[in-house]
Amino acid sequence: MRSPTPSPCPAPLRCVITRFGCLITYFGNVITRFGIVITDFGSVVEVITFRRNQRAASRRNR
Repeated sequence: MRSPTPSPCPAPLRCVITRFGCLITYFGNVITRFGIVITDFGSVVEVITFRRNQRAASRRNR
C-alpha cells in the first residue's frame, strides 16, 4: 500500500532533469541581464562618441 503523502520526486531522474531545467533558466536570465547591461553601456558609449564627433565637426567647420 502506498503512503498517503506522495514523495515530491517520484522519479529521481525527473528531479535531476527539473533541476537542470531550472539551472539553465536561471543562467539564461543572468546572461540576458548581462546582455541588457552591455547593450545599455554600448548605447551610452555610442552617445558619448557621437557628441564628441559632433563637437569636433563643429570646431572644424568654424
